Amino acid sequence: MFKHIKIAEQLRLAQAEMLQEMTALKPMLTAVRKMVRVDELTEEELSEMVDLYEDYKVNHKYEKDDIFKYEGKLYKVIKGLTSQEDWNPDKTPSEYYPLMPENVIAPWEQRYGHNPYLVGERVLWQGEVYELIKAEGSPYTPSAYPQGWKLIPAD
Repeated sequence: MFKHIKIAEQLRLAQAEMLQEMTALKPMLTAVRKMVRVDELTEEELSEMVDLYEDYKVNHKYEKDDIFKYEGKLYKVIKGLTSQEDWNPDKTPSEYYPLMPENVIAPWEQRYGHNPYLVGERVLWQGEVYELIKAEGSPYTPSAYPQGWKLIPAD
């Protein structure tokens, strides 16, 4: 019995240490994101960096020049604000500036009811470009639902 208590205590201590390390890394990631000059990146470098940024949040206080990810694209806050459900970044150019060039295709990411993939949208999946051709609002990868996606050949 004492052996199990000792193991449980070691596990608890390891979890606390890991949480402390993750908490310490967050400010460093924030600092790195702020040092990156997005305007100096190529389109390819920019598309690789998308996942370094946090997802857009509704009812979140954003400061001027904050950068976030929304539907696989980066946006910059033009002026400080608290985000609202009806102020989507792609529909509110007076509040958010798109940093991702339109011709950059973002990697596939899991989407749900509020922002599904629409027919005609393109994604990067396992190094290939795919276009959704049916099943409007599909939450499935090109591998999981191949009949809904069309492979776009490289030029």
